[in-house]
Amino acid sequence: SDNLARNLVKAAHQLLQEIEDDPEHPRRLAFDRWMADAIVRLRTDARFQERIQRWQNGLISHPAVQEYADSLLRDLRAWLDHDLGSPDSRLQGQIQVLAGQLGAFLAEQAVLREAINDYLENSARRLAPAMRDGLAQHIEKTIQDWPEKDMIRLLEEGVGTDLQYIRVNGTLVGGLVGVLIHALALAVPLLI
Repeated sequence: SDNLARNLVKAAHQLLQEIEDDPEHPRRLAFDRWMADAIVRLRTDARFQERIQRWQNGLISHPAVQEYADSLLRDLRAWLDHDLGSPDSRLQGQIQVLAGQLGAFLAEQAVLREAINDYLENSARRLAPAMRDGLAQHIEKTIQDWPEKDMIRLLEEGVGTDLQYIRVNGTLVGGLVGVLIHALALAVPLLI
């Protein structure tokens, strides 16, 4: 039985190779005619279209096909999680290569680069008014949701050692403005 299976596979492979090598092979011509007829029927025969649609729907909704598609998605997610979590990620490497190639291509294509820049700039101008309010609300909510300790830490990290200088200057300026206002308040009755 193993020899029979091997011989069948070998014969099928040989036949397919003959069909591929000979554009005038009778089986190839018959297949081409069958495909041309099927294309015409798909365009013109409503009953044939219905049969194909029922077959497609049956295939797509079949539990075995659904399970296979789900398993493919699970495998793809697992592979992506593993690959993207790896320091030598193949996907990240390919993206970097493609980005470099795109950058090199755009560096050589001034007209295309300018057209893309114009398109992006015009798109940003059209979208900005619509997104402005939503973005402002998002930023405001994000900042309001930050704990006070985190906000102080971020300010201190961002401003650094200048924070104490700003506090001292703010105190001095505030004090001077207060003295000036008090002096004006005392001087106004004397001037009147």
